[in-house]
Amino acid sequence: FIGGIRVGAEDDFADFFILLFVIAFTRLLFGIDESRKWKIFHILGIITSSFTAIFSFRRYFWSEFVVAVGVILFFHLRFNAVNVSKKIVLICLLSVAIMGSILLLGNKLTHNYYIGRFLTSVSLLDSGYTSKYGTDSGHADEISDGWYNVKNNWMLGITPFGDEKMRRFKSAAWQKGLFVHNAYLGAWLQYGLLGFILFILLYIKSLKLGYFAFFKLKNYLGLILLTFILCQMVKNIVWPTAITN
Repeated sequence: FIGGIRVGAEDDFADFFILLFVIAFTRLLFGIDESRKWKIFHILGIITSSFTAIFSFRRYFWSEFVVAVGVILFFHLRFNAVNVSKKIVLICLLSVAIMGSILLLGNKLTHNYYIGRFLTSVSLLDSGYTSKYGTDSGHADEISDGWYNVKNNWMLGITPFGDEKMRRFKSAAWQKGLFVHNAYLGAWLQYGLLGFILFILLYIKSLKLGYFAFFKLKNYLGLILLTFILCQMVKNIVWPTAITN
């Protein structure tokens, strides 16, 4: 990590590691008949996938990771016999330790590449935020141009006519083609209104299947599917998915 080198490439590698994390974490918490050997494998899977997620410094990857942890822990606390009070105390102590480190280290911490990269997420809320570690204003401009083209080609999309109908304003200086940093708009531009509806129905059907398997059949595989699809739906807001990239 010397010199601000990030783990992984810009390609869509995140899906594999998020799925690995979801499978390992879910089976570790919900796998009643898991042997000790398999639990060790799950722990190794959690460590490797968490390491990649954190040190990738892809903000969409962080979002998926937070959603995965949150959903699985929520159902773990909801359905498994867990001493909630002890876990709350542990989380509070950990939060105090993190905040204390930030206050004590001050500028030395915030001027680090990795912390600086994390703080650039502020630009999602404040368009005036600037940082030498980057901002998300370019992403927002691409999404804005994508929405403009969707509104003007909402029925058939762009691809039946080639890329010539794609109009860019804010992102024209650095982006070409149909890339708009949003999978939902990307699907709409490429496949039109019908393709967009089918794209959304794919996720809805998968969520229903995961819900049925977990809540009705009491099978933790349903929770794996449910969690992974929720991660994908969040990621799609700021990143293309496989069929739109």
